[in-house]
Amino acid sequence: MHRRFIAIVLSAALAITSIGVAPARANDTEKWIAGAAALAIIGLAIHEEKKKKRKRRAAQHYYETQRTEKEHYRRNKYLPAGCRVTKYVHGQKIRGFARGCLKRNNIDVRALPGQCKYRVHNPNNGKRNVIFGSRCLRDAGYRIGKVH
Repeated sequence: MHRRFIAIVLSAALAITSIGVAPARANDTEKWIAGAAALAIIGLAIHEEKKKKRKRRAAQHYYETQRTEKEHYRRNKYLPAGCRVTKYVHGQKIRGFARGCLKRNNIDVRALPGQCKYRVHNPNNGKRNVIFGSRCLRDAGYRIGKVH
């Protein structure tokens, strides 16, 4: 559709600019200005169309990349290495994965095994954080993926 429109406008501009190819006179300057304006409009239309295509291609590439990353984690049960944390629960050192970080990395935390869940009290801000134990997740078939 757009290519056909551009072709029509381009042919019309060429037809207008080729009218009266006689030597230039003082009153022919209006025709030259009109022809130059038509070519500028056509060039702008082509430029805008190319810009739209580039944006669409970039958005599609981003969407496909995000989708394949999500499918990779879901299919292979990989957890992002950047979410690993070490906390202390009742004097014991617990290594695991932070729930908030997993959520930010598009991991469905509701699908993780409930027995791997630890509630940890943060003495700095008084909030309770949730981590999932590494050993328990490993036994459930989860693996550590690459850092993004």
